[in-house]
Amino acid sequence: MCARYEALTLEHVQAILTQLTGDEPEHDPTEMAQPAQPERPEQTELPMQQDYASATQQELEFDEPQEREAKPQQHIPASHDHDVFPSSITPVLLPTFDTASGLQSLQARASSNAENSEASPASQRKLYLPSHSLQIAQLRWGCDASWMNQPVFNTRIESTDKPFWRSAMEHERCIIACRRFYEFAQTPYSEAEFGDGMATAMHDSAEINIATKPKRARKRQFVFTVPNMPVMLIGAVRKGNTFSMITTAANAAMAPIHPRMPLVLHPLELQQWLSPDYFALADRSKVPFHVEPAN
Repeated sequence: MCARYEALTLEHVQAILTQLTGDEPEHDPTEMAQPAQPERPEQTELPMQQDYASATQQELEFDEPQEREAKPQQHIPASHDHDVFPSSITPVLLPTFDTASGLQSLQARASSNAENSEASPASQRKLYLPSHSLQIAQLRWGCDASWMNQPVFNTRIESTDKPFWRSAMEHERCIIACRRFYEFAQTPYSEAEFGDGMATAMHDSAEINIATKPKRARKRQFVFTVPNMPVMLIGAVRKGNTFSMITTAANAAMAPIHPRMPLVLHPLELQQWLSPDYFALADRSKVPFHVEPAN
């Protein structure tokens, strides 16, 4: 299970929201109010399955400031990102609509606004979601459950029809924006088996041998990033003022470390994640990972 990731600051998340929707901040993001209740448009389906290998030109920009001068991208403040753990309070991207219905009414509203507004740098860029479709809320990682003595911070996408998750998964799916996540290998092994300098790009069917019994066995933590995507988007579900990270079956890159992985999403898949057809995204076999031992 994933119990640690490097979260973006509130200012960074606001910058990502602007790149996704074109919306500029209307107030100080550090004074975030309670999220508004989502609108409930008529049902719509937005089928989409994105191949990561063919989408490298449609990623979120997250360059360093000195590399951004010639690009009409939202300014992103200096990084003070930090690792978060279960029970941490952290910014999460929430839809302003009911995910049981999808984006139809917001898309119609966005088209109307576009006809009546002047062109802006944001409107000239590729946007992934309609204007005013996302908001930011500070939520606690981990949902309280009566049968658990600690919050539930991972939710299997295969079990989201269970009573505890059914309503939230239908109506309140959301998005985590982060840089990387961490996972412990389930099989113990020794440092000598990998070496301190190990840094492997795990693509397709690449594997690491962790079956050999080491001399000094222990579990080691690894850090995962997606190549060429410095901002990682992960599916989540909200319950009140808390949220849980969605996980799915591990792909070939993740499986040697752990049988589960976070539901990593490409920006082009966000509309489907926030639509009724979200379960089609459970297959993450095409998501590439770069993995190395955590410090």
